[in-house]
Parts: sequence; C-alpha cells; structure tokens
Amino acid sequence: MKKHAPNTHRELELLDVLRRLGGTARNSDLAKTLDVSEETVRRTIKALSKAGTVERVHGGAYLAGAQGDPSFFHRISQHADEKRRIAAHVAKLVQDQMTVFMDVGSTTAFVAEELRQV
Repeated sequence: MKKHAPNTHRELELLDVLRRLGGTARNSDLAKTLDVSEETVRRTIKALSKAGTVERVHGGAYLAGAQGDPSFFHRISQHADEKRRIAAHVAKLVQDQMTVFMDVGSTTAFVAEELRQV
C-alpha cells in the first residue's frame, strides 16, 4: 500500500470543516464554506479518500473510521424505537391519494416500511 504524502493545506482545511460540521457534509456545503468550486472539493475529497481519511458518498463525504461513521447501517440501528414511533405517527398523518416525498435516511426507511404495511 502506498504511503500518502502529508496533507496539503486544502486537505487540512477540508478536514477541519468536516469536523466542524459534525463529520459529514455535502460537497456544495464544503465548497461554500471553503469558498472554492465543487470540483475543487471533489478533487480534494478524492485525494483524502485514497489516503483513507474520508469516505466518499454521492454528493459528499464523511470522516472515516471512529471519527464519525454515518453509514446507513450504523444509523439505522441507532434509536430504532424512537424511529418506529416517528414512523407510526407519520403513517397516521398520511391519507389515501396523498403524495409523499421522502429523502434517503434511516428514519425515512422506518417511515417507508410503516407506510408499506398500511
């Protein structure tokens, strides 16, 4: 395995912003905070990903390892009872003929499952 060269100034700035934003962020938010283009953010994330410092996800990145792993499978197992209660409440609010838009997330996965069973 190749040893990664020391982080560049841009990489250190991006890592600092990721930490301040809770360990995860969208490329657009990083670009705005750093006052650079999204392409610059993507290139920087790619370099940090190769070094194993961050994990790339569609449209963003998160700090790798124990620093903050927001993987779906990790999040879905956290606070499952609360997410079930939220899902049950949401299902009561949804009526026939309604259109419901949902984003991807662990809580919305519980909501989708609850709505599927109704």
